[in-house]
Amino acid sequence: MEIGYLHKNNKIEFIIKFLIFILPLTLVSGPFIPDAIISISSISFLILLRKEQIIFLKKNNFIKFFLCFYIYIVINSLFSDQLWVSLKSSITYLRFILFVCLVYYCCKYYPKTKYIFTLGLLFSFCVLCIDANFQYITGKNFFGFEPQVYPLRISGMFNKELILGSYLARLFPLLFGLLFLFFNKKKNFTHYILLFTFLVSFTIFISAERTSSVLHLMSLTLLLFFFNFPKRYKLIIFGGLLVSVFAIISLNPHVKHRIITQTLHNSDRGKYVFSRVHTAHYLTAINIFLEKPVFGSGIKTFRYLCNEDKYKKDRFNNPFKFWQFSCSTHPHNIYIQILSETGIVGFIFLISFYIYLIISLFKNPSNNKDELYFYRSALICLIINFFPFAPSGNFFNNWVSMIYILPLGFMLANIKTKQ
Repeated sequence: MEIGYLHKNNKIEFIIKFLIFILPLTLVSGPFIPDAIISISSISFLILLRKEQIIFLKKNNFIKFFLCFYIYIVINSLFSDQLWVSLKSSITYLRFILFVCLVYYCCKYYPKTKYIFTLGLLFSFCVLCIDANFQYITGKNFFGFEPQVYPLRISGMFNKELILGSYLARLFPLLFGLLFLFFNKKKNFTHYILLFTFLVSFTIFISAERTSSVLHLMSLTLLLFFFNFPKRYKLIIFGGLLVSVFAIISLNPHVKHRIITQTLHNSDRGKYVFSRVHTAHYLTAINIFLEKPVFGSGIKTFRYLCNEDKYKKDRFNNPFKFWQFSCSTHPHNIYIQILSETGIVGFIFLISFYIYLIISLFKNPSNNKDELYFYRSALICLIINFFPFAPSGNFFNNWVSMIYILPLGFMLANIKTKQ
């Protein structure tokens, strides 16, 4: 197949590679800069589309699936009570789909794209981990940012945003697979990857983010299971992590208070799902869903409906005893949010995607072992990002969407297309 204009233009190729390299680190700055990169890249890709690229993309059923979801949420927004709010979020969501297409295309026809992204992501991880540990030891990071004190929450370069652990945990499987893809033949690679894994794990745990810690342990377990490491290394990693977690919790009262004591207290020892606040959000969102079960209330409408009294009652029509916690910008679970705001139809898209990820994890789409491991690492990254039973950010939030969709293009590049 003839490679299109995008591949032939060296200046555009250089710009795309540069944007891909800096994207992981710009995510630290907040949503504006990375969102601008994704938007500019996506618009450029759309403008420069040629017949060859369109034919290439049409061969992938996953792209068709994403476009169907996009068309649905746009149509769904037209019937929302908050028309402008829903429509603005749904229409602009196209940029994420286009960015996935761009990464997918670049991985296929710019062989160095994955390597350049690997260097950028590795650089951002190293900077964030070193900076966060410096803050943990000295009380300030390289820019003078101090951690939250009560309880101690290490945030590093994210400053007031307590998402350091989320960033590291949600992108680590992807980076792990990329490092394995490009450097596993290097001398002493196994020793370096072990040290790097412990550094990232330690940083996640001292961030005292409960969800991130659990997701990280889950991803490491899946990576150890699906990667053909020697058993001794698997035992070293797993045993070392257990010892590290126990040591951090035992020696750091702040982490112990945050991860164990506060968790038990907030859930009232299992009476509530995570906490009264989370439970109130979930029940309110479910009530909104039950009123419009097929198509939902519209994207980003939870924040406008959650304060209405009719949604603050249980199935026996009794008001919640903790109704004051029912309202927020989103329900803090992407599956419940999709049910509430896009109904059963939207939920079918999301749950079908997740089931596909799990099934694909047990398939072998490539005879190349390194490519297979990388493919599985991208799948694991997506599996923990879309894990149904964990608190989460707003599905349609810019920063969250960028973190969630980043591994998709890499995953698609390893799926065989129709000929």
